Amino acid sequence: QSILSLPGDPQRGRQIFLSEGGLQCANCHRIGPEGKSIGPDLTTVGARLSREQILQSLLEPSRVIPPEW
Repeated sequence: QSILSLPGDPQRGRQIFLSEGGLQCANCHRIGPEGKSIGPDLTTVGARLSREQILQSLLEPSRVIPPEW
């Protein structure tokens, strides 16, 4: 809950998504024109998942994998 109470920063999130050497989200996922299409497109993830679900998928990326992936 303490993480979810923090304000979001889309520009910082974009930097983290695209960064090399740390998280490697863009190696499998796409947001708009950036990243790769190995995993689900995350462009509209905020419309499909709640903040709690997004946080859970960041903390445990393999916990829920849709059958199509």
